[in-house]
Order: sequence, then structure tokens, then C-alpha cells
Amino acid sequence: MKGEGNMKISKKISVITLAALFSLLFAMTAFGATGKVTGLKQEKASTNTVSIAWDNYLGTNVKYIIETSYDNQTFKRTDSSYSASDLLYVKALKPVYVRVKAVSTTSENTVYAISDSIQVASVPADVKDLRQTTATTSSITISWTASEGATSYEIVRFVNNNEYVVGSTTSTTYTVDGFNNKLKNDTYVGVRPVRTVNGFSAKTTGFYNTEYLSPYKINLVPEKVQGLAITNYYNSLKEVTFGFTQPEYHDGYVYELYTYKKKKVSSGNLSSISYNTLKNIKNQFYKLRVRAYVTIDNKNYYGAWSDYTVFALQPKVGLKKSGKKLKITWKKVSGAKNYTVYMSTSKTGGYKKLTTTKKRAYTAKKFKKKKLNKKKTYYVYVVANRKEGKKTYKSKAVNCYYLY
Repeated sequence: MKGEGNMKISKKISVITLAALFSLLFAMTAFGATGKVTGLKQEKASTNTVSIAWDNYLGTNVKYIIETSYDNQTFKRTDSSYSASDLLYVKALKPVYVRVKAVSTTSENTVYAISDSIQVASVPADVKDLRQTTATTSSITISWTASEGATSYEIVRFVNNNEYVVGSTTSTTYTVDGFNNKLKNDTYVGVRPVRTVNGFSAKTTGFYNTEYLSPYKINLVPEKVQGLAITNYYNSLKEVTFGFTQPEYHDGYVYELYTYKKKKVSSGNLSSISYNTLKNIKNQFYKLRVRAYVTIDNKNYYGAWSDYTVFALQPKVGLKKSGKKLKITWKKVSGAKNYTVYMSTSKTGGYKKLTTTKKRAYTAKKFKKKKLNKKKTYYVYVVANRKEGKKTYKSKAVNCYYLY
């Protein structure tokens, strides 16, 4: 019948249409146009590996092809994985791009989905030639040679087994401050290169995996020298020795010696904090000061000068008896305002002031309100006094003089 013929034709057309549709779907699947792998990200890095992960692609008989590219245009197969993560052996210190394909386990040509590409990063190598270049009393400046691929550098302090990131820079120099004049022996300073791409920062972990300066290679500008004093007077040799307290940071010391008129007598380097000798000391007041220095990158950095210590040798005394009188004379000490005369009946103590005078002679008639006894031995010394502002400086009494 005519109706039955039309029905057969309609069924045939339907079968052909469905077959064509299935063929189209298969073709679309085969050429990877049916889905996208999502969530691709970098999770870890080392100097020669990159760890990535992504969202599982739903389906059966699926595996993943990982591809890499250096121009984000041409990709090549690098690895495969049956899980949604992979460890790539790649050194990514220059632009390296990664993408993931979800494919059939039976044919890698059957592509179900492709991810967008991301740029990945590996850990840059340690910096080289890390050194200190300058300093103040509370800061140091460091520099280093750039690390290939680094986009920035973390500056790290390591104190008492604790790590502190104190700053970050894209430069190859940095000033670390806040030392407050002290750098304890357990303080280290390191530089950690970082490569940051696509929101991921590739860097080492653990302070000792970075390049660092140990406490013994770190110097601050020395503090002001304290405790400067004349330690010994050698009147007969016309010499004195001096010493001072050692500051925490020091590679050496310098001194300057002036007369009381502020005329420089001598200056020079010192290698010791004690037993430093000044020779050819004359009968006048002197002013001495010292400062310490450290050497950083072949340049000396000097601390503040110490306060002046003012000194003079003891005046040499002459004695002459005349009955129950004792005439006392002494050498002039230039810069002295006046002189104080002391007397005792004992060599080792009990000295009392007889007078203070601008003259250089005095006749003693009494001691402790009693007339002098010509049968006794009296011991005498003289101190030269100098006044500067509100301070009075005295020559050091180291010898006494007497007549038998």
C-alpha cells in the first residue's frame, strides 16, 4: 500500500539522522572540543621539579597527558598520569607553560578535554657572592649576585633557631636595620631567591638551605669607646700607658693625642685595648681620645670618639730644710691653673693638704697645726690642677719626695 511505503521511508530517514548525529558527537569528542580540564595549578617546586594538580575530569577510562611549551603556542607531550596530579622534571627558570589533556585510556587521540595553560616556576639557585658592603651602629647593607630566574629576594634573619623574614626586594642589595647597637652571636642574615609566576612562589624552605652571613661575618659600626684611662705613669721615662673597654665590634683602634692648647701631638693605630704606650711626655697637660673601627668590603667604618681623658705627669719636687722649715719647690706643668701641696709623716698614707697655690714654691712650717720637727721625716708630693669648664683635672700622684 501507498501509506506503508511512506512509513518505511520516514523510518529510514530517522535512522540515517541518528547515525549522522552520533558520528558528529564522536568527531567532536575525538578532536577534544567537548570539555575543559579545570583547576590546574602549581603546588610545589624544587630546583628541577614542578608539582601540579587539577580537578578530576568526570568519566570512565580517563587518563591525563601533561604537555609543556616554552612559547605558550607549541606544546609537546612531557608526561602522563592516571591521577589528578603530577611531578614534572623540568627546570622552569624561564617561561615554561603547562597544560593537561583528559584522554581515553585506550587511545590518546581520543581527547575529552583540555585545560587552559599556566606558567610554572622552579626554585632558583642560591645567590652568589653574598657580602656586607656598609654598616651603621644599628644596620647593615648587604649585596649579592643575581640568581637566574629570581623575580625577588626574601631577606631573612635567623635568631635563636627562629627564622624571621624582615623584607623583600627585587634589587640585589638591601639594608637590614633594627640591630640597636648589638648583634648577638646567634644572629644570621640570609638571602632567599624567589621566582613567582601565576600566583605561586617557588623558593627553598629552611634557613640553612639559603645563602647566609654568619655572625662572624657581620659587623656594625662600633659604639663609642668607654673606660679610656691612663693606667701607668713612668715619670722618669717620660711615658704613660693607657687602656679602655673593648667594644663589641672592632677590627682595630686609632688614637689622637693633643696638648691642652688643642695642638695635635701624635696619632696612630692601636691593636690592643691595654698597655698602649705614649712616649716623650713633657711637663704639660694632654688630652687623649680613642675610637674603634671595623673593616667592611675593604673600607674602614669608624665609631664615635671616646670622651677625652686629660692627664699630666706629676711635677718633680725639690726639698730644702731650714731649721724647722721645709722649703718645697716643683717644676712647672704647662696648662695648670694652680698646684696643691700634700704632706705626711708616712710614705704610704696619711697625706694632708698644705696649700693650693699658683706659685711653684711653698715653705711649710706646720703639719696638722704643729710646728715641724726637724728630727722627723716628712713626705711631700705636688698635684697640678687644670680646670676646663666645670671639670677639674689633676696630675696623677705616683711618687713622694722626702729628705733623710
